Amino acid sequence: VYQKTSSLDFVKRMYPHLVLYERWLTSEKMSGADPDLIVYSNWCDVGWDDSKRWGKSGFLESADWALPVTPVDGNVYLSILRNTLSEFSNVLGDQELGREYAEKAANTRRAIDKRMWSREKGFYFDLLPNGEMMDVWTPAGFAPMMAKIPTEEMYSRPPPAPSRASPRRRCHSAAAATCSRRSISAATSRPKVRWSRFRSAPARSRC
Repeated sequence: VYQKTSSLDFVKRMYPHLVLYERWLTSEKMSGADPDLIVYSNWCDVGWDDSKRWGKSGFLESADWALPVTPVDGNVYLSILRNTLSEFSNVLGDQELGREYAEKAANTRRAIDKRMWSREKGFYFDLLPNGEMMDVWTPAGFAPMMAKIPTEEMYSRPPPAPSRASPRRRCHSAAAATCSRRSISAATSRPKVRWSRFRSAPARSRC
């Protein structure tokens, strides 16, 4: 809003609330993996209730690893918040506090690059409580681009496509051979779906 309106009144009204929010995140959500990062304890923190970051099944109730998760996107938002506080501090005439928030934002960006960037895969990943990188691909890996964290070189090549598990199909014994051929084809290629094939196929051959 300030970038569009240059309203000093808006800055004065919002600044105290943003200061308290940043202070709360720093004290209540600090990551054990890195002091410059924060964590998500559950999907209520982010709204990704069916995200793979909670487990292979995609739901918090059946998480396959310990929580909390140190998220890529949440820490990108933290760095943006701190940059905003730095700018607002300077606007309000507190240059020293502005430098302090700018340093905090830079530390968070460096931690994201150092701890969450996979050079091998060319992508950003969440962290587990022990600090290890989670081998789960989510759209959160694109969030650093919002804050211009990755360099041009880092995204100079596209990351490899994540592995796709072979489809699980339940087949009647009479159609097992047909289903097996379809499973192999689906796992090794991405053909265009021809819906007419399904409409014309006899019911017993469907899997």
